[in-house]
Amino acid sequence: PASLAAVASVASLSLASLALAGCGNTPPSVDAFTVTAPVKGADGNYSMTATLTVSDADQDKIPRVELSATGPAAVPTQSLTIPGGAAGTYPIKLTLAGNAPAGTYTLSAVAYDEPGGASAAKTATFTLP
Repeated sequence: PASLAAVASVASLSLASLALAGCGNTPPSVDAFTVTAPVKGADGNYSMTATLTVSDADQDKIPRVELSATGPAAVPTQSLTIPGGAAGTYPIKLTLAGNAPAGTYTLSAVAYDEPGGASAAKTATFTLP
């Protein structure tokens, strides 16, 4: 009976190890993030286009990306929905008020997958004249 208990204990440890092996979530990745130079439009606002490329090694859907910015003026974080959560490259139109303070701004993009994993932030900069 003592040797049977020892075998059961070893089997239990082995099964626990098998159950845990390979589990977990690989977070998504922001592979590329660029932004064009701002252009002041006829409406007086600045517009630019960002290009964002996201992927997920374990094929989880990526339902959203959060964009935040630092610079001479406060820019609130924006949450963007990715249609269908598909990995790929997406253009994003950005608009800043024409009275935004001049200076260099840094945009950060963080992607989130369905299990809740977050990518490392990828940054891009632009300068308002």
